[in-house]
Amino acid sequence: MSELHFPFIPLPQESLILFKTNFSSSPSPASVIEILKDNRAFYRVLEVSLSEFSDGQNLEKAIKVLGWSNFKERMTSLYVHKVIYGEYPSKTQIQLIEDIKHFENQFRDHSVTGFSRLFLLGFYLKLANMELQYSEEHSTDIILGPEINTILKMSQGRSEKIDWLLLIIYHFNIFLGTEVLLGLLKKSKSFEDIYALLLPKQLTVLANNMLAYGASIQESDFFLYEKI
Repeated sequence: MSELHFPFIPLPQESLILFKTNFSSSPSPASVIEILKDNRAFYRVLEVSLSEFSDGQNLEKAIKVLGWSNFKERMTSLYVHKVIYGEYPSKTQIQLIEDIKHFENQFRDHSVTGFSRLFLLGFYLKLANMELQYSEEHSTDIILGPEINTILKMSQGRSEKIDWLLLIIYHFNIFLGTEVLLGLLKKSKSFEDIYALLLPKQLTVLANNMLAYGASIQESDFFLYEKI
């Protein structure tokens, strides 16, 4: 099997701030504008591409019409278009991120309401797999299949840092197999117990991939705190 390799993907600063912020309710257009306004070039791209939703008015109007969820999806589709075609489109093309939306919905029941970390992870995975396909290393695509949901159901409650939790489970599942991992969880084995079962090479792969993801989203919590 090809090496399991997570590439470093420099994700847009605006997306990182918005998707990692805890919006207990739908954020106000003004609070979103406050985060976006420093990047004047991209702000203008948003104004143009979302003008059909603003009746010729400003971006705040478009955000209000679309709502937070729809706006974040359309904003992300602009970045994906830029990666694929080398330029921003004049209108958003939501079909470009249908797989990200599906990913978010797949694990929504295990995430804390208010955060968009599932969407953030889906965004990273889409760009990461595109990068892997373009590279000459022939690394394995990063795909979180339905078995991950089965494993997640073994736990109770929701996780604020669901992205980190999913990636840890993903690696454990690949290294140990679903049947073995489920058996360990049924025996109430902790993540520390499971981690101790990994081979040195597997530990290196896990560490390297977590570092790549942490660098991509500009976050080091996984390495600094025991609880994720």
